[in-house]
Amino acid sequence: MARSRPVKLLKVLGCLAALLLLIGLGVGGAVLLMSSFDVQHREQAEGAAAIDEALARFAGSRPYVDLVRRDGLISTNVHHEREPEHPAAITRVHGLLWEEVPGRLVRASTPAWVLDVARWKNAATAPLLQPLEKQLGLEVSLPDLSPFGPGLLVDHHGAHGRRLVIWAEGD
Repeated sequence: MARSRPVKLLKVLGCLAALLLLIGLGVGGAVLLMSSFDVQHREQAEGAAAIDEALARFAGSRPYVDLVRRDGLISTNVHHEREPEHPAAITRVHGLLWEEVPGRLVRASTPAWVLDVARWKNAATAPLLQPLEKQLGLEVSLPDLSPFGPGLLVDHHGAHGRRLVIWAEGD
């Protein structure tokens, strides 16, 4: 009788582990289905037009986050003074990256909750990853976007004709 309890406990723990694995795979699959990532090769005029089209909906607004190079590291500068008094909920985040030299346009889109999960993960792993990030020249953390709501998040002009535009949409 004493041997059956540990065996039952191991079976229950095994079932729980399998259930958690299935849930994890389901969440991962949902993220892949709900997110999109597209790389296209375009001429200069087409890449610039895609960026202009994305920015046209935010005419006159300034981005919530600036990417700044300090001491060789890229970091974020969040403009909390631009937060609206009553922001709407963010449902989806989109991004465009134009690289002039290879003529590459990258489009990305993901549900907002994916970025929230990434922020939690970054907070938990920050002590482990900071030395690596410094070696790579990165010091970028994902800011909480909920106080800003839908709108233009980043409009960054990088080296060698790179341009990054990120925006959030709401309901």
